[in-house]
Amino acid sequence: MSKYVYSESSKVLTTTPLITDKELVRICEEAEDATKDQITSFITTAHLLLQEDLDGYGVSLPRLKQIELYLAAHFAGITFPIAAFESAGKVQVSYQKKTDMGLRFTKYGQMALTLDPTGKLDPATKGKSYSISWMGMTRSEYEGVAT
Repeated sequence: MSKYVYSESSKVLTTTPLITDKELVRICEEAEDATKDQITSFITTAHLLLQEDLDGYGVSLPRLKQIELYLAAHFAGITFPIAAFESAGKVQVSYQKKTDMGLRFTKYGQMALTLDPTGKLDPATKGKSYSISWMGMTRSEYEGVAT
């Protein structure tokens, strides 16, 4: 049974975000171009996700704060992608990007997924863990079977 089981009595979050705009800008260069309102929106959205998806599962407050930080950075990273290449002659710009969905799209989202011990942020697992068991034979076992 998972260590992280929902309990109303385990809720620890209030409506006040756990991180500040300065903390976000410190780890996320994409947020440097954002306005104060945009940064507030990234942080508010990240905090809302924590409240609705992770609060009450027994995740420690320090870990929740780190998840919130990387979620907010993820939203900034999507909004303000970093240029991987720029040119002045005939104006060219190429952005760093990864072709993927959801939180896997940015390095910050990937970090949030890594920090989430419940798996609730990863829609691929829907908060469940999976394992695969092999019930067949190896090639050498199969080749030794008479048909």
